[in-house]
Amino acid sequence: MIPGMQKARYKLVYNRKGKLSKDKKALIQIEIYLEGTRKYISTGIYLRPEQWDSKNREINTSNENHIFLNKILKEKIREIEDYEIHLIDKKQHYTLDDLSVLSPETVNFLEFYKKELASNNTIGPRTRKSHETTFKRLKEFKPTIFLHNID
Repeated sequence: MIPGMQKARYKLVYNRKGKLSKDKKALIQIEIYLEGTRKYISTGIYLRPEQWDSKNREINTSNENHIFLNKILKEKIREIEDYEIHLIDKKQHYTLDDLSVLSPETVNFLEFYKKELASNNTIGPRTRKSHETTFKRLKEFKPTIFLHNID
């Protein structure tokens, strides 16, 4: 660790501004806290209040995609933290702005889908074939689908 430099802390924050959109949803953001200052990064994920578990800071089971979305949120925090550790290992001084360069809005859903499909060995051959067909059709429809474009 760089002398005098603290490691950042990360947490998910729902509806930081205390306002819901017209469709009664609010944004989940990643809060990065470093040396007495905070920065918030959009995840591009919007939820209704009843879909958020404020105690555990995660999407609850009332959202049908809660497992998938919680995994994306955790991976995004891990990606930012991995970058921070890389900077620490190189003994580089960094700021909140350096850590927030990796915007969650650039998460490509299809890349994530492909990686998940390749690493999941618990599904049967018919299910795998179905997932592969879905992936192929999505890719034909739109080669790049960013997470923030999905609702």
